Amino acid sequence: MERIKTSGDGAFEYVRYRYYDGQQIPVMMLASGAGAWSDGNAYQSKAIAAQMQDFKFGDESKTQDDD
Repeated sequence: MERIKTSGDGAFEYVRYRYYDGQQIPVMMLASGAGAWSDGNAYQSKAIAAQMQDFKFGDESKTQDDD
């Protein structure tokens, strides 16, 4: 994966474990930009991603539109 970085910008990925359907699942949190704005989440399966596509966890960073 190629990344282009400029001053103050960056890409951030980290994994958090969340509860889904009574089980803990890994969720990759994706963020970018000088404000580390949330770009979305990645899930292990398309089925979970489809169900969670509009869900926002309470501790996620703001999106660039929210800032």
